[in-house]
Amino acid sequence: MARTYVADSACRRPTMRGLSLDEAFSIINGAFAAAAARKLRPLSVIVLGWGERVKAFLKQDGSSLLRFEMAYGKSFGALALGRSSQMLVAKAQEKPLFMQSLERLSDGLLFLERGG
Repeated sequence: MARTYVADSACRRPTMRGLSLDEAFSIINGAFAAAAARKLRPLSVIVLGWGERVKAFLKQDGSSLLRFEMAYGKSFGALALGRSSQMLVAKAQEKPLFMQSLERLSDGLLFLERGG
């Protein structure tokens, strides 16, 4: 017997709108301000939009190489799995083979480190 599925407004997820460029830069500037207040080393911040596409990225002077790739990998993992990067690191410690499989499935896009 075939099932019929009916869209019900009570079952719909809330729609999300895309971030504006100004909003993306506000997020980045807020992260830079928080890092400065904590006297952290130079920071790189990425904001991803629809489909894990880069909306904005800024790298402070003195930030080391590969920061774009690391920031993207942390953010991609958090969005792809719906968990913070801190939770992903904990899951990698708990289930290393599972997370290694996910890294392979993502073609190496996941970067398992806190801070995304």
